[in-house]
Amino acid sequence: MKNLWLMFVMAFLVLPGWASATLIGDQVLIEQNRTTLGTFRDDLVTVGAGVELSCPGAFELCEANIPGDSQGSIDIGASSILFNLGSIIAAAFESDIFNGYIFSDLDWTDGPGAITGVSLVTDVDGLIASRISFGSDFVAVNFESLLLDEDDTFFELTLTHSVSVPEPGTLGLLVAGLLGFLAKSLSRRHRS
Repeated sequence: MKNLWLMFVMAFLVLPGWASATLIGDQVLIEQNRTTLGTFRDDLVTVGAGVELSCPGAFELCEANIPGDSQGSIDIGASSILFNLGSIIAAAFESDIFNGYIFSDLDWTDGPGAITGVSLVTDVDGLIASRISFGSDFVAVNFESLLLDEDDTFFELTLTHSVSVPEPGTLGLLVAGLLGFLAKSLSRRHRS
């Protein structure tokens, strides 16, 4: 009976496990694109516990580019992005093709994956889901023509992603079949 139990344990060790993915530990590029002002700022941050970017601070985005008086923060979680706009005096985003923030290099660690959807929670007037665009490893938030005031304090993006589940290897299937055959023959031997 011990041998049978050991064989089943070995079979589960050989077969592939469940895939999981997270942004924790990933390096994410945060960019601000305000083309009418001629500014294009970016910062590369490593996702960990707590806030990744906080203003005032030594980040390019803090150089009067986070709306208002540059007292905002960005916290990237395992599958979400929280942007606290800070205390805002007034900030107007010009009309342009794109005027906002881009979060890119969102490469999932601990497993492959691609962004398949984004949900938005915000108190920013006029910031709606149609202003969010995304690809397999980026999310863009378009503030074109929005006017922010003191009531606009945050937006949060929750990312959904697909996980590529690897096909079980031929060796794993072969071992599982042989272990099943061996278990069947051992059970017959114990009955007689």
